[in-house]
Parts: sequence; structure tokens; C-alpha cells
Amino acid sequence: MRNITSGTTRTVVFATILSSVLACLVLADLTTSESLVADAVKFQKSGASIITFSAPGRIDGDTCESLGAVPNVHSSGAIRSLDTGTKASALPSSTIPSFEVTAGFSELMGTKSSSASGAIISDAVADALGVSPGTKFKQRTIG
Repeated sequence: MRNITSGTTRTVVFATILSSVLACLVLADLTTSESLVADAVKFQKSGASIITFSAPGRIDGDTCESLGAVPNVHSSGAIRSLDTGTKASALPSSTIPSFEVTAGFSELMGTKSSSASGAIISDAVADALGVSPGTKFKQRTIG
């Protein structure tokens, strides 16, 4: 006790150093935790946590759609490639690959559809065709 009160053991200096080191460690841990959470959110938003099953001719779209009701599943949907492509009158020399999708698939891709029918096209195709959401365009299906 005499050494502590006389300052021989330098208690205040070592307590200050220990407190500073502990504060730095706590700050580093908080920063790392925040970074990990931000990386996890970025990972999910990028679509990297999507599970895809491929079984041509053996997946039922309605069953796949119902997986959205499972806990911790944010959305689900099904997509099927059509054998026929779509030719737009505005682009007669190009064929646009066509797919059938369930309503949940459009939600999975981050698009909202106001109707059960129609086409979901990329921004590049929309620019080439000169269309916007809700626009009708002439098309013909090719085999």
C-alpha cells in the first residue's frame, strides 16, 4: 500500500495505459463487427445468397413459388426458357430470348409487376425498343 501511495509502482500510469489499450481493443472489435455486418448485407443484396436448382422438366412453378412462405426465405420463384424467341418489329434482325416466370421471380429480381402477364425486359432492350413500363409493342414469335 505504501508503494502505491508513494507512486513507486506507478499505478496511475499503468492504469492509464491499460485503460487506453482496452479502449482501443473495444473500438477495434466494434469496427470489425460493424464491417462484418455491412459485408453480410452487401452480400445478400448482391444476390449471392440465392440458391438455384436446375432440373429441366421436373420443377413445378407453383411449388417453387410456395417456398416464399418458408421462414427466412425472402422470395422465391421459377423461370423456364421457351424454345421460341421473340422478334420485335423494331428489331427485325434480332431475336430476344424469352422465358416464362412466376410472379415471385419478378419480385426476386427486384421488379414489381402490376399485372400477371406481360414482359419483363432489361434496360438495354427497353432502350433499343424505345419502350417504357406499360408500353405495348408489336412482336411475333419465331420457332
